[in-house]
Amino acid sequence: MQQSGQLSFIQKLRLKLHLAICKWCRAYQKKSAYLDKILLKNIQKENIEIINDFDIEQLKGKIREKLKNT
Repeated sequence: MQQSGQLSFIQKLRLKLHLAICKWCRAYQKKSAYLDKILLKNIQKENIEIINDFDIEQLKGKIREKLKNT
């Protein structure tokens, strides 16, 4: 749930409950976490310093849009 940013206690609880019943969102969460892990590993491996949080969020947004359109 790191991808979700700063959430209130109630929001975190609602998200956990939703993930408990929604297989599509659980799958999305797993894929997103996997992509984050792979991207971070590659960035560290290649010592890329030009990618910042804004770039990562922008990439995630593009991925979400493509997932919506599939």
